[in-house]
Amino acid sequence: MWLQRRSSAKQSTGKRLLPSCFSRSLKQYKSHRDNGSSTTFEISEAENKNLELKGAKFFTFKEKHRIGVSANYKAIVRTGSEFGYSVNTNATEQIFKRKSYRSENFISSVKVLYQYNSDNFTVSASPFLGYEEIKERNLYPNSGQKFEYSYFGLTADYRQSINSNQAISFQPYFSKRMVNKSINALSLMANQEINDWILHDYEFQASDISTFGASLRYDIKLEKLPAFFVSAEYQSQKIQKKTIILSAQV
Repeated sequence: MWLQRRSSAKQSTGKRLLPSCFSRSLKQYKSHRDNGSSTTFEISEAENKNLELKGAKFFTFKEKHRIGVSANYKAIVRTGSEFGYSVNTNATEQIFKRKSYRSENFISSVKVLYQYNSDNFTVSASPFLGYEEIKERNLYPNSGQKFEYSYFGLTADYRQSINSNQAISFQPYFSKRMVNKSINALSLMANQEINDWILHDYEFQASDISTFGASLRYDIKLEKLPAFFVSAEYQSQKIQKKTIILSAQV
């Protein structure tokens, strides 16, 4: 069994049986103000924090059968700050720095794997379940949105060896995203094109999505020639839109 952990918290000095690390990034965005000098000023700042936990366990029995389960949890938090400067003095000075944006994304998933191995073929199936929560908030102007999703699906894989130089594989898959909750507190702008973009993005985020697809691959290795393969893939996606009403705030 293995486990990976990412966290922005300080690591303890005690003994650890499993590896631990954290991921954090900070970006600053600058703007140039032409007042007779080449001075640049920070206008905004973005910070990302990531936490990830993974675990998996697999068993093999009767030589040909393999079964396993894996779990994954991931949290991504993004915050943004903006800076304000004085404009009524000869020397430009920073007068404030304020938090203006926050985004949170939490994802949990569980996957089960079953695989059967034979001399000439291998077949496997992997059902999965997942849950995701997304929250976004902008303070200036005050607006935001929240989504909660449930996921389920199945992926399969069949690989057949034709002979020592040829093999064929078939991989069908299906997944569905269901919207458990969607909260709209968006603020529209005076620009209609921006409003259309906001509405289009929200409609997609608040829609159930079903995806079905399959791929077929043929591998061959000829004497005195490099191995190559030919593949084809098909995918179909259905988006079920829901009634959306946005309130304008100009």
